[in-house]
Amino acid sequence: MMMTAEQLRQLKRSVAEARETKRYVIESSLMPGFTFFYNVSDHGYGFNEPKQATLFHQRSQALAVSRLLGRRVRVVRYQLAAYPRRSADSGVEHEIRGSIGR
Repeated sequence: MMMTAEQLRQLKRSVAEARETKRYVIESSLMPGFTFFYNVSDHGYGFNEPKQATLFHQRSQALAVSRLLGRRVRVVRYQLAAYPRRSADSGVEHEIRGSIGR
């Protein structure tokens, strides 16, 4: 079964997006040392642990969600480790290296 030209373009876009290590998270800081990271799936925040945050591929997606949350949140860019680790439950777990800008 051959792929159409459009299907091939879409596949290439998806592969390129998956290889991109830049992600965006939504965070809220009450004071220095107290950062909350937003998780869309449970509509809640994780405390001081970026691994608990939803990782957005595109900044525009993160900004759209952050607008619904109010003024006290901001979108921050993070860099993932180049090679994901395998977690104990056989899912892929990315290491977040820290914020690299806003």
